[in-house]
Amino acid sequence: MIARLTGTVDTSLDGQVVLDVRGVGYLVQVDLRTFAALESGTETTLHVHTQVREDAIQLFGFQSVEDRTVFEKLLTVNKVGPKVALGVLGGLDAADLVRAIDSEDVAGLTRIKGVGAVMARRMVMELKGKLSGAVAFKPAQTPRAASAQDQFSLALARLGYKRSEIMVAMVGLKAQGLDQAPLPERLSAALRILSRTE
Repeated sequence: MIARLTGTVDTSLDGQVVLDVRGVGYLVQVDLRTFAALESGTETTLHVHTQVREDAIQLFGFQSVEDRTVFEKLLTVNKVGPKVALGVLGGLDAADLVRAIDSEDVAGLTRIKGVGAVMARRMVMELKGKLSGAVAFKPAQTPRAASAQDQFSLALARLGYKRSEIMVAMVGLKAQGLDQAPLPERLSAALRILSRTE
């Protein structure tokens, strides 16, 4: 069972990264926040959840142990699989997610792409009070962390878009009133905008 990987980011595409660990490339699926923070050619450590199925072994990587723990707790919720759990953590970090669940903020949870009212209520019902011990509520000690706007630009750049195209997407988002939306929602809208300009 793989619990942690430290290596060089080789390639990143569509929510997946290849992490080169001493010559071995591990394909790791990550949430959008993690994807936006990773840069090809840099060394990083990912905390890994390993899922073994009959037809595949999948690795899911996170920037912190807290994110991985919350991901694993999300998987215990009825009808929440890895894809949905990654989407949830792409929309909110672990601490904010725990606060939303414990305060029964269903409306806030439904702002996450892929989470409807029924699923949000199910998450609250099944996880309320069960996550606070898994997350240390303290300021994030990441002085070099990119701003939300930087993360958005980096994510599009890693998908192959040029600076001029990224600017077109930003203008389009502002026109649609989505320039302050959560990162996953902005990325989805930006890809729709850019697909129309190709």
